[in-house]
Amino acid sequence: MKAFFRAYWIECVLFLLGLISAVIAFPLLPDSIPMQWRDGEVVSTGSKGFVFLFPALLLVPFAVHGLLGLQMRKLPILQGFDRLLAVLVGAVLLSCQICILLLAWGVNVPMALILMAELVIVPVVLMIFVARKLMRKI
Repeated sequence: MKAFFRAYWIECVLFLLGLISAVIAFPLLPDSIPMQWRDGEVVSTGSKGFVFLFPALLLVPFAVHGLLGLQMRKLPILQGFDRLLAVLVGAVLLSCQICILLLAWGVNVPMALILMAELVIVPVVLMIFVARKLMRKI
């Protein structure tokens, strides 16, 4: 068990942050929360129980880290890529959860802008990671 937490502590922290924020926010949310947007307008809502969807999705980084970790053993040059990707996926999911909670409370959040920034930042971070690994081997 100690080895599990040593290997997955960042993913555990992201999951717990998502779960704690959902538990705290649940009684304070309106009966319906935004689920889908078009041109900045909410076009679909869901039950406030959907707030627990993102903590469930925050379990995905565990799988990403575990499955990619097995494959990365075959490519030692990319060791650590699995962990970085898992953290980035968890951070994106957590930011989506926070945006939805804020939108449910009527706070105008430019979610499309946040997702676009993440769409740019995540690949750049991954490319920098790979480039640094490759430059060390040259």
